Amino acid sequence: MQLRLTGLVVKRHGKLQIYNPIYEAVFNKKWVDHALADLRPAFYAEALKAWQDGTIEQKDSFLLRGQALEDAEDWAKGKRLSDEDDKFIQNSREVERQERERKLEAAEQATEIEQQKREATEEANLLLAVAKKKAEQRVLIGSAILALTLVAAGIAGVWAGNAVKDAEAKVANAKASETAAKASASDAKASETAAKASATDAKAKETNAKVNEANAKAKLAKTEKDAKEKTEKANLDIRNARENVSKIKQQAAENVKIAKAKQTEANRKVEEANKNLESAKVALKNVNRLSQEKVAVAQAQVADAQTKAEQARLEQQSLNKTLEAVNLDIKLADVKLKTTESKALFAAGQEFNALVMAIKAGRQLKQLGKTALAKADTQIESAIALQQLVYGVRERDRFDSHRDVVNSVAFSPDGKTIASASSDKTIKLWSPEKGEVQTFTGHGSIVNSVTFSPNGKLLASASLKKTVKLWSLDGRELQTFKGHGSIVNSVAFSPNGKTIASASWDKTIKLWSIDGRELQTFTGHGDSVNSVVFSPDGKTIASASSDKTVKLWSLDGRELQTFKGHGSIVNSVAFSPDGKTIASASRDKTIKLWSIDGRELQTFTGHGSILNSVVFSPDGKTIASASRDKTVKLWSLDGRELRTFTGHGSIVNSVAFSPDGKTIASASWDKTVKLWSLNGRELQTFIGHSDTVNDVAFSPDDKTIASASSDNTVKLRSLDGRQLRTFTGHSSIVNSVAFSPDGKLLASASSDNTIKLWSLDGRELRTLTGHSDTVNSVAFSPNGKLLASASSDNTIKLWSLDGRQLRTFTGHSFIVNSVAFSPDGKLLASASSDNTVKLWSLDGKELRTFTSDNNFVNSVAFSPDGKLLASASGDNTVKLWSIDGKELQSFKGHSNSVNSVAFSPDGKTIASASWDNTVKLWSLDGRELQSFTGHSVSVNSVAFSPDGKTIASASVDKTVKIWNLDLDDLLTKGCDWLDGYLSTRPELRKELCEVP
Repeated sequence: MQLRLTGLVVKRHGKLQIYNPIYEAVFNKKWVDHALADLRPAFYAEALKAWQDGTIEQKDSFLLRGQALEDAEDWAKGKRLSDEDDKFIQNSREVERQERERKLEAAEQATEIEQQKREATEEANLLLAVAKKKAEQRVLIGSAILALTLVAAGIAGVWAGNAVKDAEAKVANAKASETAAKASASDAKASETAAKASATDAKAKETNAKVNEANAKAKLAKTEKDAKEKTEKANLDIRNARENVSKIKQQAAENVKIAKAKQTEANRKVEEANKNLESAKVALKNVNRLSQEKVAVAQAQVADAQTKAEQARLEQQSLNKTLEAVNLDIKLADVKLKTTESKALFAAGQEFNALVMAIKAGRQLKQLGKTALAKADTQIESAIALQQLVYGVRERDRFDSHRDVVNSVAFSPDGKTIASASSDKTIKLWSPEKGEVQTFTGHGSIVNSVTFSPNGKLLASASLKKTVKLWSLDGRELQTFKGHGSIVNSVAFSPNGKTIASASWDKTIKLWSIDGRELQTFTGHGDSVNSVVFSPDGKTIASASSDKTVKLWSLDGRELQTFKGHGSIVNSVAFSPDGKTIASASRDKTIKLWSIDGRELQTFTGHGSILNSVVFSPDGKTIASASRDKTVKLWSLDGRELRTFTGHGSIVNSVAFSPDGKTIASASWDKTVKLWSLNGRELQTFIGHSDTVNDVAFSPDDKTIASASSDNTVKLRSLDGRQLRTFTGHSSIVNSVAFSPDGKLLASASSDNTIKLWSLDGRELRTLTGHSDTVNSVAFSPNGKLLASASSDNTIKLWSLDGRQLRTFTGHSFIVNSVAFSPDGKLLASASSDNTVKLWSLDGKELRTFTSDNNFVNSVAFSPDGKLLASASGDNTVKLWSIDGKELQSFKGHSNSVNSVAFSPDGKTIASASWDNTVKLWSLDGRELQSFTGHSVSVNSVAFSPDGKTIASASVDKTVKIWNLDLDDLLTKGCDWLDGYLSTRPELRKELCEVP
């Protein structure tokens, strides 16, 4: 507006344009760039220019650091900078932060290594000194004994007469004593040798420490390398997707240009044809009164004009459809890009961001309509991305209003409010429903710790400025506690809310009354006290210190117990809810559990870096920890790692459980507080079988699922998991189950050598006998009039539903594992342990043999159009064949034998189940679209639902799992999960979850 008022610019077509040509000529881009350069400090302008001109590899080296960065930030304050300036300063901040973290990590590692060396050397020297002292003492004692003995022997010689025998005895004793003395000297030498051995052992320990250090570095390097490779692959996928979108858009632009030119020409032709038609009609009207011959000519001209007009109109319609298809391709490419970005975010551990991106892709795809959804590869890839996130994400919400590192987080006693303390000098109160509720300012410096009073009406906070503050929840500062001589690291309320404990760098803990009086000072730690906590009964206090110890204190200041065992600084301490156990977290990368009497109960290892925080769940059954490795971990009390929560972009400083134990809050250097759900959306899992589940099948109406088990039963369930019926009658393992095409019957195949036919109400209608060994597979013909069975007796049999054996197919030389009818019912395919798939006509003629690569074939399936076959093999592959026997594709990705294979109803996707515990989805060109993990052991069978929106799998773990691929349902579930996060972001909610 100011520019327009000066008359320098005018608004045209919604944009500002320079009005005065003299200004435009004089104050051009070159002048503006020069003027901006003059405004920037010289050091800053030079660095910015070098950064802008540098290659990708060079750019980081030109970023600002230290005092230069601080000077640049001071200069930038209050200025409206260009995007390039903003980006340059932000990148400088980020690189400096990363370098600071790396230096800190390296310094800590070096300190720990030095400490280990020092301790090993001290131990060796001590052992050597003790051993030498013992040796000297023993030699001295031996010499004295020898001297005394010789004196005694001399005196004995004077009495040569009657005392000869006695003297001889004494001489003998002297010799014995001399021997003993020599033995003592020998022992002393042995002790000295042992001491040297101990010293050698100490050096060996030092060497081992170095080896361990090297191994740790190698492990860290491998982890970093793997993470880098994952990130690089994800970035490559995104780059390829973006290039693909760019190519599609470029090609589309060319096509649109050509199509529009053709469309213009088509419009002209339509217009010309319509004019010619009108002229012909007028001419015909004028010749109606003339000769019949002229009338016929005019009529022919009208007909020709009508034909040309119709042709022009059809050409116009065709071009319109081409334009629509081009525009659709552009939009689908954008959907694919979003899906790829979602997968990359998921691979990088950013599950929450990945879910948001996957919902965007899915919603965009839905808005494109049925034509887009018909392109199955786009729909299935979008559904897969959503599926893995909807059932895998644990981050429920996040708060990101802090402007610096978040150091501490706490839940209110009712679980409705969260408090966070930050290096931005503030405390914030949050509500999952309302977002940021309150900001507390007053410390004037970094806030290290925050906690709620037991009644939830007060907050206490600890600061870098040596103070503790007490607040009301409306933000009023009620009290300031002064007395510590250095930074206050931690603060805690007593269970009755009447007392506050604080821990400081001044090596003390202080006890305060709520009105600010200092009640007690606890001294005893030899270094900074980093954490303090009251026992649940309020009678004792535990503290964690940089002197590597945890201490237990009575409220009158007496030191009750010292817990030693950590190899480095202890950062955090927590009591179990019953007060019988203490947990401690250390810079030595471990958590330790202690009994209250000081016994070390358990050591938890698993974090890749320093531990900053530890806390018990409200029920005392689990522990949560926060680490410099950017993760939060959940543990059982026996030290098992239950879950790792990834998503923070930097060090995690603090962790807290909600009072109901269902949620964890974490605070991080990335300036965010995250909420994690312990009870994510679980996969639908059917339990009930008491042994391995061998096969699974959907009913044709998509309402029920049948499963066959090694517990000798078949079970029928509704899709919501309710068990409808159990079919008993087989005397051995049930290997296979199938629904009739009308959904009224079930057939089952068993190791008791029989096939049974059942009504859905559980009645056994018929038993088909004839096989001489285990029946491995059974299938209904498409018209429902025939049954085929495959057996370990090396044969396939064809049966009528009344139980008559119609035909036996012989040709396989070993066990037949699977049998399938072609969709038209005219062919049978069989898979065998003789390494082949065979194709048969129903009259028993062997039409074709498909040979696998020297491994047994476990399963075979026809594509819905009957033109393709898929087979699953013991060589860990799925193979795709044309019906004439050509191998079209080999799908590699499973790490163990593939047990089962199935086509999707549209024939564009294949599912496979394997001994490697996974189900995989494949496109027909061999691309692995997804690997579903969830079964704990081998997966025996996989099946698509008739609508293709669900996959069922059966496993040795005795369960059937349902994998949801319904895009509509997944979008709904994704939005439900994000409900709290979106409640404070209405625009994003509208974009993601409100259907237009």
